Amino acid sequence: MKCNCKKSIGAFVFVAASGALYYFLTQKQNQNNEVQSLIENDDKKKSVNVELVKPEPTPPESVGKEFHMPHFMVKNLVVTPNDNGVAFRLDYRIDRVLYNYLMHNTPHYRFRFTLPSELKPYFEGNGTAKMLGEVVYGTGEKSDYSVTFNYKKNDDIESSKMYEITETTGSYHLDIVDEQLKVLNEYDDVYAAANLIRF
Repeated sequence: MKCNCKKSIGAFVFVAASGALYYFLTQKQNQNNEVQSLIENDDKKKSVNVELVKPEPTPPESVGKEFHMPHFMVKNLVVTPNDNGVAFRLDYRIDRVLYNYLMHNTPHYRFRFTLPSELKPYFEGNGTAKMLGEVVYGTGEKSDYSVTFNYKKNDDIESSKMYEITETTGSYHLDIVDEQLKVLNEYDDVYAAANLIRF
């Protein structure tokens, strides 16, 4: 009788260990299959994205003028004064030609916004604010962008002076430059450029 119990216990332990091993191995295989499936799906998504952003050639008449009208348009200049300074928001639009150029040639572009000489003494720095332009992505469905230039007033300037500054207080200058600081386009009067064509 003792012998049969030991055999039964041994058989039970063997069956339980075999079952656990089988369960562990099949779970591991299922996990590997799921991981492989996720990798394959990710690869398919990547290849779809690559197809969505195929480069389109720049029309010959636009080569070297990608940041000029009508490809780059200044839409609006909004001045927002506060007790500590002034914020200048520039709204702009890019068309399909400039979108393709940015996607496949120059991913980064910068703005240099310069105050009129009569306003420069009011603010810290030399009167020029620099900002990166927004990076384009996707398939070009977004065409409207904006960038904000913030100026902090000098401590000895009255806050009330900030509220006297408007979109038409002198000529605001804008340069658009590439990564090597080569000027791609410039505007001597941003407000006038924004009001050339109303959107």
